[in-house]
Amino acid sequence: MHPINLRLSVVFLISVLLFPQNAGVIKGCGGYEMDDIVNTSLFIPQMIKENRFDPFFLSLEDYYYSGSSDQPGRVETDSRSLKDYNLDEWSAFFQGFIRSEDIENIVYQIEINAVDSVRQIIDKQIASTGISQKTKEAGELVKLGLVYLKFAKQIEKAVYRNYWMWDAEPPDQMELLEYRNRAITAYKTNKNTFLKMRYAFQYVRLCYETAAFNEGISFVENDFPFQASQGMMYFRTIGYQAACLVKKREFSRSNLIYARLYDLGEVFKYEAFESFHPQGETEWKTTLELAKSNREKEVLWHLMGVYADPLKGIHEIAQIDVNSNLLPLLLVRAVQIAELNSANTSVDEYSYEMLNPENR
Repeated sequence: MHPINLRLSVVFLISVLLFPQNAGVIKGCGGYEMDDIVNTSLFIPQMIKENRFDPFFLSLEDYYYSGSSDQPGRVETDSRSLKDYNLDEWSAFFQGFIRSEDIENIVYQIEINAVDSVRQIIDKQIASTGISQKTKEAGELVKLGLVYLKFAKQIEKAVYRNYWMWDAEPPDQMELLEYRNRAITAYKTNKNTFLKMRYAFQYVRLCYETAAFNEGISFVENDFPFQASQGMMYFRTIGYQAACLVKKREFSRSNLIYARLYDLGEVFKYEAFESFHPQGETEWKTTLELAKSNREKEVLWHLMGVYADPLKGIHEIAQIDVNSNLLPLLLVRAVQIAELNSANTSVDEYSYEMLNPENR
């Protein structure tokens, strides 16, 4: 079997002309940029040699990143994104029918109609003489994958309709409902696990987008048979389950899901932390009761510590495991907050006038 060289294909060259233009769009700006808090702190991020702590420093700027030339000796952590993992999974699915260097273009860049052009190329390949029955069957499965990708691109366009515009129209709910029905039908009729899980993800996502929160929650609880080991779409799906739970104000359950996602690795940490929002003592007690293990309780207290009270988090985690790897970051946070509270100046004082005396 020879991979399709899309770059040399006339059809693909036509598709290139259909690529969306990804020029940067500035949504708006105004006022001054405040001086960074960390400029006044004795406890600076460069003192911590693991960049997994970077998102939690008390900083208004996001300029602490992997590979920075002014931070020698910093330990690299997993910098791969969900996109990277997704592309790996699609690369394995395409089984060599499409070159690895072309897969990102197909999955993320080409326009909806261009996917049909790629399917035509696959058709020609599996129709050629000398192709085994096994290869033809694999080619047919790849074509089903392209059907899904076209569907996913249609959903993306419907959900994020002109999202870069200030006056963007809201999504068409009837259109999203149609896609939701198509997603559940495809989920029920598709036999391939890779594609079936992706249609399930799209269904739960569209339940969220169409405010069918109960349906999304129920589907994951009762009709979603997949495991974490089966791919990234498992985690994205339960992420939308958590989002549906938030809309239902079931914060204990949603916060536990976000804690589980947070503990899975760097690829989930920042988004999971941003989504974690305890609501009060009663709700928090319920969340802890729902935890299935001591590790889950540690992670919950860790997130609570970063979110609100690092000293309380340290105390509770130490009671469970004094050697927990979740303790150091909370100590960093506690020291930073103490510094900030004891400083003579506050963040609010870093105004345009202070930075530019001539404008006072």
